[in-house]
Amino acid sequence: MDFNFKDNQKFLNLLKSKEKEILEKTSDNIQDSDGFKIVFAGLKSMLKNNDFHGSKLICIAEDDILAVQIEEISAFDDLFANKDFTYHHRVVLDRELKFLEGERVKLPEDSNYARKTFSELSAQGNMVVFLLLKGKINYFIKGKDKSESLFFSLADVNNYNKKKEISEINEVLAQYQEQLKDRKNYCKFFIELSHLKSLHVDLKSTQELYDFTTENKDVLRNKPEDTFRDDLREFLKFNLRISQIKEYLLENMQRLDIYIYDDFGEVYLIEVKWVGRSIHRNGKKIGTAFGEKDINPDAFKQTLNYLDLLAQKGQNIVRAYLVVFDARKDDLQDTGSNLNHQILSLVEKRQLRKFEKMKDLRVRNIHPS
Repeated sequence: MDFNFKDNQKFLNLLKSKEKEILEKTSDNIQDSDGFKIVFAGLKSMLKNNDFHGSKLICIAEDDILAVQIEEISAFDDLFANKDFTYHHRVVLDRELKFLEGERVKLPEDSNYARKTFSELSAQGNMVVFLLLKGKINYFIKGKDKSESLFFSLADVNNYNKKKEISEINEVLAQYQEQLKDRKNYCKFFIELSHLKSLHVDLKSTQELYDFTTENKDVLRNKPEDTFRDDLREFLKFNLRISQIKEYLLENMQRLDIYIYDDFGEVYLIEVKWVGRSIHRNGKKIGTAFGEKDINPDAFKQTLNYLDLLAQKGQNIVRAYLVVFDARKDDLQDTGSNLNHQILSLVEKRQLRKFEKMKDLRVRNIHPS
């Protein structure tokens, strides 16, 4: 039998094939040790007792954490009183859980980069790395992360906490409505002032140029539905607590505008429409115009039928919202007023309980660019 393991290729290959399993066992040994449990419990208590809302990286050598004794847990009471500990963002503790060294450095703001950085630190430095993030503790052992939080940076935690639940979509859309009043946001939907001037020529208008541009500043770009949809989707992505937001294509090639998975894996649908006037694709005349009837009942019925099609596919859509951008020149009543239920089919009526028409989003080209 060959006991020369160094030169035994078969044995070396076996070790290589089991490398991940061996590392996991070693990692578990640290995680299951009394020393690790003492440190973790002490850190949790420290976070709670000191009302900690920041971020800090704590590193302890693997050998040191295995040597921690229960008597050392009282050291955590003194850490937040230690100016060196509180001043530095990255600290190293010894086996007695006392401050050893520190570094005042900005921790990564991107969670993916932070996760990679801290994983590498634990693997290459033979350190157990604890990331304190507000009330949560993420830790890294031999390049593997064990996390209480979805995030690995304070910036991402704060951004997430600012976001609203999907149930608060009315409040989010109200914020979006305020954003639409800003010139840098609404100008992307409308044709430019220079285009209005050339349109004055193309239409052989007898109006004074100023009167013409004022009268027609409500004209939207060609196919504005794409811009409306994309702009709203981008806003929702950064203001709702959702895991995925995208378009969805039905088997009949019909496109669902905004398809949302929330953090619980539940699905929501947003259908986007607009009313007003848009420029023709040749840019030389008014093209498409949509009015209230195109929304009520047409868009209502379309969205309700989408719900039915998805139900037939076995998809449980929690809620479907109809969002309408109102670019009409005059201040008219909301396009969702007074739906006549008598014209709905039985299928459409059955889906009404999952349907909600949102308040129109007014877009006004107050100062053409």
